[in-house]
Amino acid sequence: MTIFDYITDIQTTKLCNLPTEEYNAYMANRWLSFYSDKITNSINESVNIFGVALDKQQHYKMLSVIVPKTRYAKHLKYIKKASKVKKENDIDALAYNMQLSQREINEMLEFREKIIK
Repeated sequence: MTIFDYITDIQTTKLCNLPTEEYNAYMANRWLSFYSDKITNSINESVNIFGVALDKQQHYKMLSVIVPKTRYAKHLKYIKKASKVKKENDIDALAYNMQLSQREINEMLEFREKIIK
């Protein structure tokens, strides 16, 4: 069983009859927090407060009560952290697009920083 099997059961069937040996409460909270802001607040206010006292089966059932039932499993889009692009790559791209040398781009950026300060 994968975490997505549990999430599908929590969202659609709500039977809570899957074995909980492989159930991970943290990952279920994390993936279901992408469902909506209301669900995230509900999880934070209920499951995370009592999470220490709940075993896996109780946590699984509590989530099935909190999350509204849907006909189809909602596609949960994972939100990635925005990656920082290196400054060298930006300079290369600017030099290529503006048809200037990297030295000229660096001089322009230094000049811009002096003006802004």
